[in-house]
Amino acid sequence: MPHVQVKPETKSRFAIFRVGLADRLARSSRVFLLTLIVLLGIEILVDWNQTLVEINVLRDQIRLKGVSYAGLLARAAVEPVVAGDQRALVRLASGILDDEDAIYVRITDPRGRLIFEQIDPEFAKQETAQGRAPFPQRYAHFLSRDALGVSQDFDGFRLRLINSRYRDLPQIWSDFVNQLAARFSPPLSPPASRARILYQDRLRDAQRRRDDSTTWAITPVEYEGEAAGAVLVAFDMARTNRAVRNKYIKGLAIVLFFVALIVFQNVVGRRDKLRLLDLEQRYARAKSALRAALPVQPQQALSGTDLQVLCALDQARGHVDGLVWDVADDGQALWLLAVDPDGDGIDAAAIGLHVLSTFRKRRQAGLPLDLEGEIRALGAATREIPLTRPIGVLLVRVERSGAFCGLHSEFVRLCQADLQAGVRGSATKAVLGELAFTDEQSSSESDASGSRDESSVPYSPVGVVGPLFRIEGTLAQGETLICAAAGRGERQARIDVDAIARYMIRSRGAAGLRIEDVATWARGKHVGLAENDLLILTVQRPAVAA
Repeated sequence: MPHVQVKPETKSRFAIFRVGLADRLARSSRVFLLTLIVLLGIEILVDWNQTLVEINVLRDQIRLKGVSYAGLLARAAVEPVVAGDQRALVRLASGILDDEDAIYVRITDPRGRLIFEQIDPEFAKQETAQGRAPFPQRYAHFLSRDALGVSQDFDGFRLRLINSRYRDLPQIWSDFVNQLAARFSPPLSPPASRARILYQDRLRDAQRRRDDSTTWAITPVEYEGEAAGAVLVAFDMARTNRAVRNKYIKGLAIVLFFVALIVFQNVVGRRDKLRLLDLEQRYARAKSALRAALPVQPQQALSGTDLQVLCALDQARGHVDGLVWDVADDGQALWLLAVDPDGDGIDAAAIGLHVLSTFRKRRQAGLPLDLEGEIRALGAATREIPLTRPIGVLLVRVERSGAFCGLHSEFVRLCQADLQAGVRGSATKAVLGELAFTDEQSSSESDASGSRDESSVPYSPVGVVGPLFRIEGTLAQGETLICAAAGRGERQARIDVDAIARYMIRSRGAAGLRIEDVATWARGKHVGLAENDLLILTVQRPAVAA
């Protein structure tokens, strides 16, 4: 009685739950929308952060000018202020007003009374041309307030300036980032020369709206340790504001571009992923149907024989190759069948299932078995369904005496080995066939032994991939016939049946070798056959008991 063993396909509950959860998440529109919102939020945050940083960098250029000019003027103007030297103050102010952004210099005493002021002539002409009041008049309240603030209550004024509500988005973002960074790394203290210089960039207009048209740096002046007044240097922000507007436009364009790109990529990617998931489900159902159609129960044996049939089919990951196998008993011998449809996909699985069904129906009908006739019948069966394709085939007849014969396509390799003799006493013997049928599209194919005249070789039967090779031999007692089947992989890689036989010889222990372990090992060795099913089919003739 032959015993048929197939590789079990079982999954843990956790694996089934994980696969199901991943599938539900991949198909969920809510998860897709949430993911898209998160991606868009990250993209907008990153792009606008970069834009706001660039805007603050532009403004920092003016701030650095203000801090530098105010600090220099506060030290250089002390003696002219004490001495009342207006000419010296004019020279100092003119040097500062040569800067393209500086527009106004003002010096006051400790009580906020004006000591000196000078406005840039070009800026004054622009004000007149635009019909605006002179700069000192427009900002008289704020100029006086700030001068008194730094002279009489510097710390309080600095705190009010920091907490001012007249800030725009870049300033708010900069303050937030600085406060966040300060929680992890305290900011460095400014140099003593700049510690008492404030930069006023948070002004308002008459309607109590933020005024970003001008800014100024202001610092107290001390003489011999006593307050001597305050120095103020103002700047026109027109040029910087134009650059800021360009940054906003550029940032908005970048955000819109990448948001549109992300939406497009995710929508297209989701559509493709759903198609892929549907295809994977169809592939999974096709593979399940193939596995369900394979032998799962011990076959009734040829009377009086104890031949043992072991088989493991390791299906390709992702792809559907469609390889199937079967064992039949005609009362006189065992018949081993393996069918590999050309190509892959759902239609390949359909061909494999149909051919397997045809083989079994012919057995149920009691039709006589012969090698060539059966192969022709199976080849003809491929023409009965749509999207047909030819098949590679293995059909071997094994008698109770151990004699065997068969026909096979190139996707199968066969050898004989005594798996019980031990590593040193065992040797593999290749089962080489001679060319029986050639391929109609490639009449130059040679046979496995190279000994057959091709001019007398007929074409392969319709629906069968040629060439076909005829094999015959005898299994001695204790020997095993090993059939290894797989399609042609990367770089024309083929399955190495001799390496599989040697592995089986090395690994066979007292309890015997599990055939599924052989298939697992073969899968790891033949990386070029990742898209092909691997079939390990063996017939063992037990040794005579001592």
